[in-house]
Amino acid sequence: MRFFKREKRKHIATDNSVDENALELCTNTINGIKKKADYNKQESLNCFVWIVVATLAAPMFIMLGKNDLLGKIVPSILSLTATGATSWLQLRQPQKLWGLYRTAQRQLEDQLTRYRHKLGEYAKTENPDKLLAEYVANVTLELHYSWLPLVPKSENLQGFDTKSSIHKLNQHTSTTATDH
Repeated sequence: MRFFKREKRKHIATDNSVDENALELCTNTINGIKKKADYNKQESLNCFVWIVVATLAAPMFIMLGKNDLLGKIVPSILSLTATGATSWLQLRQPQKLWGLYRTAQRQLEDQLTRYRHKLGEYAKTENPDKLLAEYVANVTLELHYSWLPLVPKSENLQGFDTKSSIHKLNQHTSTTATDH
């Protein structure tokens, strides 16, 4: 079972053989960006739920657990789950990607409305198709440049010591379990 399902990417033609008007370009781009925003929204919310549930449930198992399984192993697994989900959110930052994609989607939807109803610059120009296509190209390029700094870098990973973090977590869990 896969928690994070990714679709295969479709081949994008780089030559001029594709006959796509500006309206189709904008609609297709909106749909693609919407899928990415929805995916990152779901990933953010899933991780957040895992973090909250695991963080709240672990102390209950420690307090109420009558044996090693419920009093130590289950809380350790829950703590590791919360730590992993937190690390994932900090490293990949799907909540920021969600915001970036949704903003770009809304910008393109706004331009599409202006294009369809000949509002603003679209009422004045001789070639509204060219203006819309140019706007779509600018938004997608701006989205790319906004997204680029969020890509995890190896320098960011060097300061993260997994063994040390897990050791500290296990010490905290076992100390808390023996205190009660």
